[in-house]
Amino acid sequence: MDNKRDSIQFLVNNVEKMMRDSGCNASGLDSIENLKCDMEEDFFTILVLGEFKRGKTTFVNALLGEDLLISDVLPETATIQAIIHGEEKKAQVIFQDGTVVNGKANKDFLREYSAKNADIANSIKYIKISHNTEVISPRVVLVDTPGVADLDEQRVKVTYDFLPKANAVLFLLDAISPLKKSEKEFIEEQLMPQGISKIIFIVNKMDVFDDEEEDVEEYLDTVRKRIADAFTDGFSEADLQILPVSALQALQGAKDNDKDLLASSGIEAVKTKIREILFDGDIEQQKQERYKKRLLQIIGAWELQVEKEISMYKSDVSELRAELDGISVMQANCDSRYDMMEKYVRNEQEMLNSMLIKSLDKFHEDLLEEISYQVTRFSGKDFAAFVERDIPHIIKKQTEAWLYSHMNAINGNMDKLERKLSYALSVYFKRHISINSTMEDVRLHPDIELHGNDTKYAALKAGGGVALTMVALTALTPLGFLAPLITMYALPLAREAAHESANEKAKKELLPQLDKVVYPYICELRYKVEEAMGARFNEMLQNISYTYSRYVEEYKNNMLRCIETKQRDENQVALKLDVLQSNSASIKQILEGIERI
Repeated sequence: MDNKRDSIQFLVNNVEKMMRDSGCNASGLDSIENLKCDMEEDFFTILVLGEFKRGKTTFVNALLGEDLLISDVLPETATIQAIIHGEEKKAQVIFQDGTVVNGKANKDFLREYSAKNADIANSIKYIKISHNTEVISPRVVLVDTPGVADLDEQRVKVTYDFLPKANAVLFLLDAISPLKKSEKEFIEEQLMPQGISKIIFIVNKMDVFDDEEEDVEEYLDTVRKRIADAFTDGFSEADLQILPVSALQALQGAKDNDKDLLASSGIEAVKTKIREILFDGDIEQQKQERYKKRLLQIIGAWELQVEKEISMYKSDVSELRAELDGISVMQANCDSRYDMMEKYVRNEQEMLNSMLIKSLDKFHEDLLEEISYQVTRFSGKDFAAFVERDIPHIIKKQTEAWLYSHMNAINGNMDKLERKLSYALSVYFKRHISINSTMEDVRLHPDIELHGNDTKYAALKAGGGVALTMVALTALTPLGFLAPLITMYALPLAREAAHESANEKAKKELLPQLDKVVYPYICELRYKVEEAMGARFNEMLQNISYTYSRYVEEYKNNMLRCIETKQRDENQVALKLDVLQSNSASIKQILEGIERI
């Protein structure tokens, strides 16, 4: 094992020297320096990944056994936090400019660099924390990352810089909507190419399920099959590692020292799995393979850069100028081209909104019909309890069914639109471009507080009646907005001598009032869905604008540098070509050497 490590280290040192001598770009040098540093420190890195609002920080806090790390309320303020083993709790804030601030690892210190201080948070590269938890042994680092769908370029770069370092990944999924399109693409395009073999899927927020009413094991089997079907070349269903967890319950159990809550949360199974990974007999071999793969990726990127430069330097100046003029025209027309795309996207948005309205009108009609039917056929004794318990349950289940069916269709239409836009940009720039956007889940968690006096007491109240009050149907989206409280009052009942007649009286008075609850509820649902759709359409356009500007500028700058060099000295160009071609030959030799390790 030492021989293999020494061989890789020898090649890393040689490649670093060659890159420096040849004037390799800063990105390539950063990559090889990071690899060299990682080999010297020799940490086993466990990366906690997942999209924003998947509960990653709460999950890491649960592993630590205390509420230490700050859960940022906005993705634009989220910061990478790396936890290493240490007897004393300490924190180091490493800024983008290399500045380091030391402090105690506690909430007060960490809060200074969180969402309440967005300007400071945006200048941070990452925070390193020493902690004495049993989960993290010496030479192990646990990394809590921002969401993988974060659009901020700097934070995306830092997160992706950590990916090659990862020896194992804990990928958090949401129990309500596991493995969204953006999560699947991230795993396929970013994780799998890294060759990371140990990916454990953590299905978080399992506390949303009622164990008595829902079969959790059956649900997990469904998730397992869904992941296996999504990655036919990556994971077999039998080998998939999926662990259900409620990070919220685990953290609460740790804070309250509640062993029952800890046991039911599933966090102990995660800790056991981490220990199994760390004590795997092949761990050193896996680390060396990761170092080798990283070196191959670095050299591959360098080789691509060298080949592009060779092609440019061989081009005639007039050819380059002609291409540059074309780019200038393309850049000048950027706004008009974007306007065309925006108009096309907005037309698609209007069409989907129109489809949504028609679908919700039908859902409104069907929901009202179903509730009315259930009220009419009610023949029990406790009508108030029926209204408090069963009507909200009907609304909840019907809404969940509608969301499951129609949100999939809406997302499918938006996925098709993305593919069209990606293809158009790919053809225009003659390179693969993928426009990725995500839509937040629209989830309803009814929190019903229906208060009704049982009709059997109606005759005892002087001038009294049954007040059937639906105080909630609270629509809670991932954005955290609460729908307005909806309240319904049945008309007062006259005194009734018999319980059955009181029920019939209550039904007659309740039925005409039902739409006073259902209609505002449907309106709020429409608002939430349109809001989620609008956010995804806006994200599409933002990505198009960013992609267009980025690639135009990249082409332009490369051409300008090449033209400047050619004009300055033809002899220098010849020398540069010799160096580049020599580098190309050396790279091929190094690649052959790596394959023999």
